[in-house]
Amino acid sequence: MNIRISNLTFAYHATPVVQRASLRVGRGEIVALVGPNGSGKTTLAKLATGLLEPQSGSVAREGRACYLSQDPGRYLVKERADEEVALAVGGDLVRAGAALAQVGLAGFEDRHPRDLSSGERERLALAAVLVAEPDLLVLDEPTRGVDPPRKDELAALLRDQSPGRATLVVTNDLVFASEVADRVVSTAPERERALA
Repeated sequence: MNIRISNLTFAYHATPVVQRASLRVGRGEIVALVGPNGSGKTTLAKLATGLLEPQSGSVAREGRACYLSQDPGRYLVKERADEEVALAVGGDLVRAGAALAQVGLAGFEDRHPRDLSSGERERLALAAVLVAEPDLLVLDEPTRGVDPPRKDELAALLRDQSPGRATLVVTNDLVFASEVADRVVSTAPERERALA
């Protein structure tokens, strides 16, 4: 088991966002976390990776966790794509180049991250977390701004790499969730049943 969340509660100020949530994602498993906007998906993802601490409940996590935010382009700091990716691996440009190729950005090593399209920046950010070879990979809305062929490539990439890690995908893209995930979990299961 790579992540086990038990009876988690979290509030921003006095507003409860996550209440008594439980979730597990095992090694080799891809779980899609779906639900309406404002239902706590991103907060639960941040709790899973340790970016937030729960007010009650517990998080048992094995190994290294990496989180890819909804808008990773806001966090780019380097002048070259390969240097951006290499940040996670002590500046190793060889590993960075391999990770860029893995997400379809071979030949982009010397490009400035800000000169990339939004979809290319999304893939650059994905390379920057994949290069670290995390035990738990959490992707928050990874298909936002990505065209259908790239979504298919992302699904294939995640499935190919899933045996070694636990993967949690936060998404509003129900088609992508059904294509990539071993399980789909909703933050509002009663609402999902009503929509079915």
